[in-house]
Amino acid sequence: MTRENFLFAIIGILLGFIIGFMLHGVMSQREAERSATTQQRQQLPPDHPPVGADGTGGGDQQQSMQEVQQLIQKARANPKDFDAQIMAANLEYQIGQYEESVKFLLTANQIKPDHYFPAQWDPKLGIHVT
Repeated sequence: MTRENFLFAIIGILLGFIIGFMLHGVMSQREAERSATTQQRQQLPPDHPPVGADGTGGGDQQQSMQEVQQLIQKARANPKDFDAQIMAANLEYQIGQYEESVKFLLTANQIKPDHYFPAQWDPKLGIHVT
């Protein structure tokens, strides 16, 4: 066996190990993602809408965001509507728009300065409302 043949064999074996290691990592990651998705689906009730990273169920989030924007626009269009002001304040707070939330709360406070009651969870909207 010549030196060139020996080096060629060593390089071939090393490349085989490297490629095998990389393929193993990719296949393991895919299997972990599949098992996590399968496990998540098994925990959901049978009538649950589809969820996942493949884009299914994304329309619900977009629809919810449109509902939020509509409720905020309703509050802006009706500055004398106390409930709309409180709802918009809660929505703005939940999306991190704290200054806007304070503006809606101040408007609501001007409408009913002595009116206070705790927020409640609205399962349809998925938010705290009053």
